Amino acid sequence: MKSAMKRLSTAAVILSVWGAATASAGLLDNCNVYAQASAKQEQENKLRKCNLTGKFWTTDLKKHITYCKAVAPQKWKASLAERQSKLDACK
Repeated sequence: MKSAMKRLSTAAVILSVWGAATASAGLLDNCNVYAQASAKQEQENKLRKCNLTGKFWTTDLKKHITYCKAVAPQKWKASLAERQSKLDACK
């Protein structure tokens, strides 16, 4: 039950990130929101001991912001969704 609630909570964060990102006019605002959501996913990864690794599994906000600025919004949104799928599959 707790695991399902955490997943729903994280999914809600992701949806709110997308909503905030699409409502915001500024790239930096979008990238800050993306970076915060990405770091939260890494925190959940560690907390749940999922052992997911790779360059996107980090709490380093600067790395996430740099990536976000370098790609189209569809790309960073896909990165968030992919990480979330992997977290959801982690038992």
